[in-house]
Amino acid sequence: MRMSKVVRERSLNIVTMYLSGDAWERDEIFIKFHKLKLAFLKLNNEMKVLGLLENEENIFQLIISMVNSQELVQIDIVEHIQSGE
Repeated sequence: MRMSKVVRERSLNIVTMYLSGDAWERDEIFIKFHKLKLAFLKLNNEMKVLGLLENEENIFQLIISMVNSQELVQIDIVEHIQSGE
């Protein structure tokens, strides 16, 4: 659940960044967006330490794969926002 909340918060940061008319606020959100990636990686490592059953590991890896592909799209969007496009 905590990993899901981090992913959702990153998405909300993108929307907030897009709607913000303040360059300083956008920069603060940009930094928070990237810090959340570190939080996600920490949670990911914690999950691995727990040790999952084989079927759980397969599902977990599928989810991580989807999150990673989504992140590429998010980073592209954030770059466009930061450049004013």
